[in-house]
Amino acid sequence: MRPLRSRRPRDRPWRGRGSARRSQRRQAVPWGMTPTPCAPTHAGRVDWQALESCIPFDELPAFHRAFLERLEPSVDWQAAFLRRVQGKVQAALKRLLREGAAGYEEGRYWLDAGLVPDAFRGYLKEE
Repeated sequence: MRPLRSRRPRDRPWRGRGSARRSQRRQAVPWGMTPTPCAPTHAGRVDWQALESCIPFDELPAFHRAFLERLEPSVDWQAAFLRRVQGKVQAALKRLLREGAAGYEEGRYWLDAGLVPDAFRGYLKEE
């Protein structure tokens, strides 16, 4: 019987499992936790990305579901899978852009402030 061969070449030293990938993943501040000011409103419009960055990471799914319930109340968004909710949010933003209820400038969506769910209006900063 032949001896079992290792998968790694003999000339390459053992570095441990995934050590290079783990060091590349490390960040100084975890994603979603960067300190940013709350979303300012300009002429009744809200910067969508700034609003999402103000909301704590663990509350984002609830925010997205409440946003979709405001747009489509006939669908039970609380029972929908998160991946479907995220896709529908992007589709809703594009639909609002076509309807004129949202704007798109320099890679950022601007929404009418009235579309923000009532439970999350505390994140808006009036200017």
